Amino acid sequence: MEVRTTAASSIFRGTCALHGQPWSYRAGEDSLSITDFRMIRSLLSNRLNVIWHTFPWPAVIETKTRQRLPDIFEARLYHPGDMVLDAVTNACYVCVEGTAGPEDEPGKHPELWARLGCFPILTTNDPNASFKVGDRILNPNDGSICYVKQDGALYADLPLEPFYYTLPDWNPEFPLEDDFQAPMEEVLGVWCNPAMAETSP
Repeated sequence: MEVRTTAASSIFRGTCALHGQPWSYRAGEDSLSITDFRMIRSLLSNRLNVIWHTFPWPAVIETKTRQRLPDIFEARLYHPGDMVLDAVTNACYVCVEGTAGPEDEPGKHPELWARLGCFPILTTNDPNASFKVGDRILNPNDGSICYVKQDGALYADLPLEPFYYTLPDWNPEFPLEDDFQAPMEEVLGVWCNPAMAETSP
């Protein structure tokens, strides 16, 4: 996050220059009259307040990494939290169970792999509500999304193992907005990460 600051004196100086008024750092003493100084100060304060709250400031920039996963699924053991790109489905997955092996292809085993991306999220207050493998449940305690690993998982058990896996707050896809993250709002630019340029598929 980067914030650019501007001195009030430079704003006063620019305003006075546009209107042919004298200006110095000792405003009200040897440049503007006290009355003119107070009038301009009031006008600028009001306008800056409107600008600050309504204009999309390009000087305040928050960046977020959005990239396809470089690790392609291969014949080895995977542990919860491992993320891979499935070459068959061209989709990204996260391992939710520690028994995912070479034969457990992500696209064929939803009890072991959760696909990353934008999917419907279920919300409820019923402690007896039950879910099936692959459902995504909103955890009202922290706003996270829990992935159901076992059929019949109860809402009252959220977010306990071995019924649920808390999905990472990261999405390798590129939507402007998804259901469990803040919207990207205006896209000012997209840059390639040099570290990933040679390994990204």
